[in-house]
Amino acid sequence: VFLMGASYVLARRRRYPSEAWPGLRGILRSFRQTFFAILSPVIVLGAIVTGVTTPTEAAVIAVLYSLVLSMLFTRTVSLRDLPRVFVETGVETGVLMLIVGGVAAFSWVLTYQMIPQALMESLFAYTKDPRLVMLLIVLLLLILGCFMNPTPGLVVSVPFLVPLAEEIGIDLVHLGVLMVLVLAIGLVTPPVGLCLFIVARIADVDVSVIVREAFPFIVTLVLVALLVAFVPPLTLALPGLLLGKG
Repeated sequence: VFLMGASYVLARRRRYPSEAWPGLRGILRSFRQTFFAILSPVIVLGAIVTGVTTPTEAAVIAVLYSLVLSMLFTRTVSLRDLPRVFVETGVETGVLMLIVGGVAAFSWVLTYQMIPQALMESLFAYTKDPRLVMLLIVLLLLILGCFMNPTPGLVVSVPFLVPLAEEIGIDLVHLGVLMVLVLAIGLVTPPVGLCLFIVARIADVDVSVIVREAFPFIVTLVLVALLVAFVPPLTLALPGLLLGKG
């Protein structure tokens, strides 16, 4: 919702062109035209959530589904196009894998030198106030996310933050959601935000252009993270309802 609001404000300020309301018939026509494409994320998420496949296997299924859809239904890809498609895909994937490898190596160095742990110990040694601790957690994870992917970020921060949260009475579900949210913001923050490089490669523009355009959305996500940090019911209401605690 917050990102939709940010998009609306940017669109109004930059005076992006708009189209007339298509009406219910136009919406139904668009839905009919895009129905099979909409099924793709449904198939992927459904396979993962039900445990039928791993995320990697679900990605393979999505690729095969898209290929069949493009060749048999929309007919935008033919057998003659496949060699070119495979070569372009290999080149793009190779470039992105080099970036992923560099980020992973940098994350390993940070973890091996125990820099995140040392930073946490320094920051949290002077206060046990829950509100100040939550603010420090957000700031620390934002910094950590700028240099590490979410998975290694969780690996190095969970062993320290969970005992701290238990000591000062922070709900672990609340903490877990906050950690995942804040570390995910790191995917779109420089200098090693992986999504920035992926989008820049796809759009064929410099990374600095993507960073500049993404800045309003990064600020919006940080505000959402602070809201989640200081308003626990936003995180705990639904789990409490599902578990019969609310």
